[in-house]
Amino acid sequence: MNCKNCGSSNVTETIVEGYTVKECQVCGHLHGSQEVLQKIEEIKKAKETGIDPIIYPLHSLFQKISNLKIEYSCPGFPKEKIAPYISFIIADPRLKSLEQIAEAVIQANKKTTVKWMLEVTFQKQLLYILKPNFHHDPYHISVEQISISQKDIEILAREIEEKFQS
Repeated sequence: MNCKNCGSSNVTETIVEGYTVKECQVCGHLHGSQEVLQKIEEIKKAKETGIDPIIYPLHSLFQKISNLKIEYSCPGFPKEKIAPYISFIIADPRLKSLEQIAEAVIQANKKTTVKWMLEVTFQKQLLYILKPNFHHDPYHISVEQISISQKDIEILAREIEEKFQS
């Protein structure tokens, strides 16, 4: 095989970023499937920017979205039981009310028995859900946990009301 870039016949099989490709020993041009070459390029870009290659595809996509700023991204660490995530903010003044509610929930969580959270999901439109964070699926929540969380509702209401009065 001759190099498509420089024509040299000095092309050898090598492993680059975990992928087997052919590399020209004269000019360094890599030969392989388009998919593999793109993946190698993506891994190199990730390393250049200091982003873990596992989370890089999502991270780089989010960087292209206007009004969105990435705060943190994590590829996940199975041994430490840390799931992959990307946290971001949306710079839009229309979201100020949501921000105030979130701040109030943080304050309320200092006083509540159960920790509360804001969850965002999509059901024909963005839907925000304020709910207790039980750290497991709803089918394993006890009657006692629900009763305890119900007692926190007044605390949450006071904190949210204070946030909107200031």
